[in-house]
Amino acid sequence: MAETKIYILGVAELHLGAQQRALLNRCRHLFTAQRFAGLVPQGMEIHPITPLQEQLEQIRQLLEENNIAVFASGDPLYYGIVRTLLRHFPADRLCIVPALSSIQRAAALFCIPWDDARLLSLHGRDTLHLPGLFLRHKKSFTLTDATYSPTRIAGEILDYCRMIDEQEEPAQWQVLVAENIGTIKEKTFCGTLAECAESNFAPLNVLALQRKTAPPQNVFAFAAIILSRWQAGHRRHLPAYQRRIRYLLAAVPGCSRKSPPLPHLNLPAAAGWLSMALLPKRLLPQNNC
Repeated sequence: MAETKIYILGVAELHLGAQQRALLNRCRHLFTAQRFAGLVPQGMEIHPITPLQEQLEQIRQLLEENNIAVFASGDPLYYGIVRTLLRHFPADRLCIVPALSSIQRAAALFCIPWDDARLLSLHGRDTLHLPGLFLRHKKSFTLTDATYSPTRIAGEILDYCRMIDEQEEPAQWQVLVAENIGTIKEKTFCGTLAECAESNFAPLNVLALQRKTAPPQNVFAFAAIILSRWQAGHRRHLPAYQRRIRYLLAAVPGCSRKSPPLPHLNLPAAAGWLSMALLPKRLLPQNNC
């Protein structure tokens, strides 16, 4: 008897392609989200894909005698279900047919290139400081969810800019949102951070943030980078950051102490050291530094 397989089929349209249908016909069981239920052929046994951890055991049991199909949104290799499946099943038991990712489709809807963008995901994930995640990049594409919505992200960036007295910074950013990509409810939004913070969006979408000009090389730009280092537990190195600040102060506009020109510094590291030493209480007032 041939070894059974799990067929992970990416879905990006309201219909299946010939290859997807052919592979689906080899399977008796399908695990899918409810939004793809209309694509399921008659006679197939349908199972919910969530909660995933509980369904993995059922997939394992059914796989002993049957091929299994799994519907995934877009490219299942990009922040998708394949990473989880590979932790539970050998790679040779998986057959992956990706579709266009939601990032690719959103970029096409926005008509902007994405090869120079930072790709992020907040879908089912957590972060300690949203502004620090976004403001360090000139352009980013992000998968969002109901918890970390574009509304919340824009609002927290605006609050952060007010907190550090950067009143002109929000006007530098353009916000684009693609909702319900590939469905009849698909629509896009283009506006400012303030307009986004006052809008409502579908739970699953792609958020693009792009700065109209290059980020400034000053304490404000550095401050955004430090948050990821703070999350990683680098607060214990604060004395070292404070010592190195003496060497880096000349990189900040308005400081007179001599040091090497800014382009010669290791900017990612320098940004972390500088921000930690100068702005810990302004950025994270709840922490006692």
